[in-house]
Amino acid sequence: IMSLSFSADGARLASGSHDGYIRVWDATGVVLHTIQVWPRDEVAWVHFFPTYNQRQRLASVAYEATLNQWDVGTGGMMTTAEGCVFAVYSPDGRTLATACQPE
Repeated sequence: IMSLSFSADGARLASGSHDGYIRVWDATGVVLHTIQVWPRDEVAWVHFFPTYNQRQRLASVAYEATLNQWDVGTGGMMTTAEGCVFAVYSPDGRTLATACQPE
């Protein structure tokens, strides 16, 4: 495991791993969702969207510098950006600030 992040309600924990998967766990340690990062690469960083809503989001950055936002419920990718090494949501969830190198 390379990175961990709690959901806003504290009920779930996301882990990013060297095997190219993000896993979302419940409070008892049961894996609720497994998301394969594509291309399969080490997940260096994961972070839950800071506010709880019906469509729970998660951001990840892989070592090959790809930023993805995921729908936790479906495991579907919502957005992607290349050349990013870090990202963080603002506390109100309105902004995702990124550290990306322009092409």
